[in-house]
Amino acid sequence: MKYVRWSFYASWITVSIGWVTIPIPHAEILSSVAGHLGIYLFLGSSIAWLIIRFRTHRPPGAVNVVRLLTFFVISLLLPYLVVTLASSGGTVNALFKGNGYNWQQWVVHMMIGGVLSALYGVLVELPNYLHKFVSLEKVANDTRILIPSWGSGIASVAIGALVLLMHFADGPLARTALVPVVVSGVAVATLLLPLLKWMITAIWKFGVTGLFNLPRWRETVTETVNDIVSTARPEKLEDHLRECPTCRRHIEECKLCQDPFWPTTEDVARVIATDGEHEIP
Repeated sequence: MKYVRWSFYASWITVSIGWVTIPIPHAEILSSVAGHLGIYLFLGSSIAWLIIRFRTHRPPGAVNVVRLLTFFVISLLLPYLVVTLASSGGTVNALFKGNGYNWQQWVVHMMIGGVLSALYGVLVELPNYLHKFVSLEKVANDTRILIPSWGSGIASVAIGALVLLMHFADGPLARTALVPVVVSGVAVATLLLPLLKWMITAIWKFGVTGLFNLPRWRETVTETVNDIVSTARPEKLEDHLRECPTCRRHIEECKLCQDPFWPTTEDVARVIATDGEHEIP
C-alpha cells in the first residue's frame, strides 16, 4: 500500500507539471509526456488500491464511492448541460476547438476547473459535512432556510460564470455574441436554482448516499400520496371513526381533538395520525 500511495502522489505531481507547462513556449513535449505519465500513474495506482482493498476485505465505503461518482458527473456532464441550455439546444458539445492548447485556453480551462470544484464543494461536500456533524432537525428554522438558499445562490452564480467561460478561447459558445451569452448564463442559473437548493437540502437531511436511495424515495412518495388522499377525502376519516373503537376512544379522551377550534376532519386526522398509538389506514 505504501508504494501505491507514492505512485498516487507522483501522478498528481506529474499531472501538475503537465498543466503548468502548457502555455510555456517550446515545452510541448514536456507537457505531453508529463500529462500522459501522470494520467497512467493515477489510473494504475487507483486500480491497485481497489484490488488491495478488496483482497483484504476492506472495500471502499459507499459514501466515498458516491462522492467520487458525483464529482465525475458534475465535472464531465454539467458543462454539456449548461451549454445545451444556454444555446437552447443549438449545440450539445462542450469541447473547446482550436489547434491544441494555447495560453488562452489554458487559463479558461483552469478557471473552469476551479468553478466545477467550487460547485462540487457547495453542492455535495458542504451539505454532506452538515449531515454528518450538524443535524437538520437540531438547527433553527431560519438556518434550515438560509443555508440552502445561500448555497444554491453561490452555485447558481458559479453556473452563470461557467456559461460565460464557454464563450472565450474558441469555446462552444464562441460564435454567440457576448451579451446573449451573459443573458443565457443568467437564465440557466435561474432555471437550475430550485434544483440546486433541493439538492443541498436533500443531502443535508439524508446524506449523499441517501439522496440516491431508491427504497427511501419510494417510501416518501407513498407517504406523500397517502397524505394527499386522506386530506382530499375527509369522508374516509368519518367512515374509519365509525368502525374503529380505538380512534373513537382517542377522540373521547383527547382534549385537543375536542377543542372547538379544530373544526375540520383533516385536523383531527392529522392529530390521530401523529399520536403514535394507532395509525389511520
